[in-house]
Amino acid sequence: MTDSTPFEFVPTFGTTFDVSKFKGTQLVIPCLSAGMGSSIAVDYYIMNENATKAGYLNSDYISPSV
Repeated sequence: MTDSTPFEFVPTFGTTFDVSKFKGTQLVIPCLSAGMGSSIAVDYYIMNENATKAGYLNSDYISPSV
């Protein structure tokens, strides 16, 4: 990760993924809310669209919370 790119794409373990395939696609990131409604909505969206997990974003700007 460099200063000019605050996000680093990390492919799913054991796979290689060409990041050029992301061109023309959408990144869906839920925000935290009461009842986790947005997270559940994104889960349903992923299931209904038959999405494939390509990997995850690693960044100092994104952190999980409990």
